[in-house]
Amino acid sequence: MPAPLQNKSINELKVIVKLKASEREKIQKEIQELNKKRRKFIAEKQKEGIKKDDLNNVMIQAIKRQAKLKNYNW
Repeated sequence: MPAPLQNKSINELKVIVKLKASEREKIQKEIQELNKKRRKFIAEKQKEGIKKDDLNNVMIQAIKRQAKLKNYNW
């Protein structure tokens, strides 16, 4: 057990664990929200890029299709 927690009573440890659990839950929600924003941003930029760089995107899509047929993921 970490040094700061060694001299705590069982009740104090339970309170600390509950606080940390709620803190983790809050952070996980924030991560999920930021990930949604990130995916949306990337999708928008890719749509913009399709207009600018059609050949590159067509090649990437072809590679992704071929990879999917061979069960590759990235």
